[in-house]
Amino acid sequence: MSSNRKPVLLVIRDGWGKNPHPEQDQYNAVKLARTPCDDWLHANYPHPSSPPAASMSACRWA
Repeated sequence: MSSNRKPVLLVIRDGWGKNPHPEQDQYNAVKLARTPCDDWLHANYPHPSSPPAASMSACRWA
Protein backbone atom coordinates (compact mmCIF):
# COMPACT_ATOMS: atom_id res chain seq x y z
CA MET A 1 0.00 0.00 0.00
CA SER A 2 1.49 3.33 -1.02
CA SER A 3 0.72 6.67 0.56
CA ASN A 4 0.02 9.80 -1.50
CA ARG A 5 0.57 12.08 1.47
CA LYS A 6 3.40 14.58 1.34
CA PRO A 7 5.68 15.05 4.34
CA VAL A 8 4.84 17.93 6.66
CA LEU A 9 7.19 19.90 8.88
CA LEU A 10 5.75 21.75 11.87
CA VAL A 11 8.14 24.38 13.23
CA ILE A 12 7.32 26.03 16.54
CA ARG A 13 9.47 29.02 17.33
CA ASP A 14 8.28 30.00 20.77
CA GLY A 15 9.30 33.55 21.52
CA TRP A 16 10.07 34.39 17.88
CA GLY A 17 7.75 36.89 16.35
CA LYS A 18 6.46 40.36 16.30
CA ASN A 19 6.53 42.35 19.50
CA PRO A 20 3.19 44.14 20.01
CA HIS A 21 5.08 47.07 21.57
CA PRO A 22 6.84 49.01 18.77
CA GLU A 23 8.50 51.30 21.30
CA GLN A 24 10.70 48.30 22.19
CA ASP A 25 11.86 47.65 18.60
CA GLN A 26 15.31 49.07 19.34
CA TYR A 27 15.83 46.15 21.79
CA ASN A 28 14.27 43.43 19.60
CA ALA A 29 17.08 41.29 18.15
CA VAL A 30 14.78 39.64 15.61
CA LYS A 31 13.50 43.00 14.38
CA LEU A 32 17.04 44.36 14.09
CA ALA A 33 18.52 41.30 12.37
CA ARG A 34 18.69 40.50 8.68
CA THR A 35 16.39 37.47 8.30
CA PRO A 36 16.43 36.38 4.63
CA CYS A 37 15.43 32.78 5.39
CA ASP A 38 12.57 33.82 7.65
CA ASP A 39 11.43 36.42 5.11
CA TRP A 40 11.45 33.78 2.37
CA LEU A 41 9.54 31.25 4.51
CA HIS A 42 6.86 33.82 5.36
CA ALA A 43 6.51 34.77 1.70
CA ASN A 44 6.24 31.19 0.45
CA TYR A 45 4.57 29.11 3.17
CA PRO A 46 1.46 29.51 5.32
CA HIS A 47 1.89 30.72 8.87
CA PRO A 48 -0.58 31.64 11.61
CA SER A 49 -1.00 35.31 12.28
CA SER A 50 -3.05 34.82 15.43
CA PRO A 51 -1.91 33.59 18.86
CA PRO A 52 -1.07 29.86 18.95
CA ALA A 53 -4.07 28.88 21.05
CA ALA A 54 -6.46 30.29 18.44
CA SER A 55 -4.56 28.99 15.42
CA MET A 56 -3.99 25.49 16.78
CA SER A 57 -7.71 24.80 16.83
CA ALA A 58 -7.70 25.13 13.04
CA CYS A 59 -4.91 22.55 12.53
CA ARG A 60 -5.74 19.12 11.16
CA TRP A 61 -3.54 16.37 12.57
CA ALA A 62 -4.83 13.51 10.38
